[in-house]
Amino acid sequence: MKGSEICNKLEEQLYPILETMGYELVYINFLKENRNWILRISIDKIGGVTLKDCELVSHAIDSKVEEMDLIKRSYLLEVCSPGLDRPLIKDIDFMRFQGKKIKLKTKEPIENRKNFTGLIREFKEGMLKLELTDGEGIFVIPGDKIQKANLVIEI
Repeated sequence: MKGSEICNKLEEQLYPILETMGYELVYINFLKENRNWILRISIDKIGGVTLKDCELVSHAIDSKVEEMDLIKRSYLLEVCSPGLDRPLIKDIDFMRFQGKKIKLKTKEPIENRKNFTGLIREFKEGMLKLELTDGEGIFVIPGDKIQKANLVIEI
């Protein structure tokens, strides 16, 4: 089973558990770092995630992950916060962070550029309306053309 299939099956099972506990499942990654395989589960909640939250979730889901028996090699379970520069992955992420500053890269050029920084003005019907902070106006970017998007840390 490929890593993406493992992550999708885990997401199906873990999403309702985390939601019941008051957490949002941001993403699941299964990857090799150095010589170790890591199952990284990123969670969030209103007000942010603490180390105690990560411990609580880790204990709550560890047995469920083992019970599913999807991973046939040894791995380390890591539960973490998405960080201040949280990735925006799902449509709901773009809707939730409307008005916030983001940085994104598209899969292919839109009006001769692939990198954008701006404020989310709207996300509706799969289309992102982004007001660029460099004063170049508002771009409408199809959600399926977004390769990577993150919140911008503003201090």
